[in-house]
Amino acid sequence: MRSLLNAQNLHVYSRVTFIQSFTCTPQRHQLELHRSEVDLTAEFASIPLASLSSKTTVAANATAQDDSTAIPYDFNRVTLPPTPANPSGYYNASMIDVACLRLTNHRRLSRQRRDSPSESTSVTACLDAASAFVAAVSPGDNRSDFWRSVWHSGARVVAQIDDSAEDCCLGNEDRLVCEDGLVVQLVPSSRSGGSAVPRLVRLTQAGVGREVGIRRKHCRDVWLLRYAGGWTSDGSVPSSLRDFLTFLDELDALRRALQLQLQADSNLDESASSTSSGRVQSKVFDDDVAEEHGDVSTRRQTVRLMLHCSDGASHCGLALCALVFRACLQHNLPFSLPTLLCALRGQRMRLVASPMQYRFVYDAAIESLEDTRLI
Repeated sequence: MRSLLNAQNLHVYSRVTFIQSFTCTPQRHQLELHRSEVDLTAEFASIPLASLSSKTTVAANATAQDDSTAIPYDFNRVTLPPTPANPSGYYNASMIDVACLRLTNHRRLSRQRRDSPSESTSVTACLDAASAFVAAVSPGDNRSDFWRSVWHSGARVVAQIDDSAEDCCLGNEDRLVCEDGLVVQLVPSSRSGGSAVPRLVRLTQAGVGREVGIRRKHCRDVWLLRYAGGWTSDGSVPSSLRDFLTFLDELDALRRALQLQLQADSNLDESASSTSSGRVQSKVFDDDVAEEHGDVSTRRQTVRLMLHCSDGASHCGLALCALVFRACLQHNLPFSLPTLLCALRGQRMRLVASPMQYRFVYDAAIESLEDTRLI
């Protein structure tokens, strides 16, 4: 992929807030009224912690590798090629796709407004920029399998959401070689700037492509971000709602910038001959990842965002739920927060760990709508 953005101008670009045109005042008033009149603790307690119909057999057999209470379901876990150190190919990470929310809303609108197919089509596409995620446990000492999960999930943005004072993905290292030969290299131009500036990492792995016996080097650039704001004394929620919303805006803007870049590269790849080396090979690898995980979003050139925290559910679940709920509100999608969280927990158990975090999602949504009204 051609690098149209660097760390510095991406940092500037990521501070641009993309505002959709919608009527926010009624939504904001409804949310404020709901927050003040409803027992949010009871509402939170009524949401199932996990899906009762999804199996976790592989993760249950591999729980010796981590002590997290949130383990991935079999149907959407990130699967790694087995290695001597990890024969089960297990890492505590789940692929999350909100396409099911688009489908539900699409059918609902189609029933209500059969004379307006264009509206249901726009609803199907409106969450494309916030539809593909990975929720994962932070690496700790297991950085090799963590980066392998980044590679095999197709993630292009990795965000650390916790109260750690250090970057746990690379630490102080500039280069890491994983067990299966995956090389993680920090791009020198992105070393400076502090935790608020995205850092660029290049992943490289030689592998066998679709043509048997032909080995290629596949490369992908991945942006690293870390929420550097403070947290409350108990560590459950960010201490500054404004700082957290700014961080979510930066994530959104970074993903949109990469989305535009991917689409431009894809258009050029389609017009290039099949003998072109770098661009076509990168596209072939993306298709291989999509087939391995059944992930249609990769084929559609959707930028997948990995969120990780110490348990893979609480802090990253807070950010995930806030991102998706805010996108639903911005596009006037009729989803309540309990419905949304229940659907997300159907893909990753125990997302959003406490009533305090649950209330924080409401606060973030109301504040976002207020900001849009003022603009």
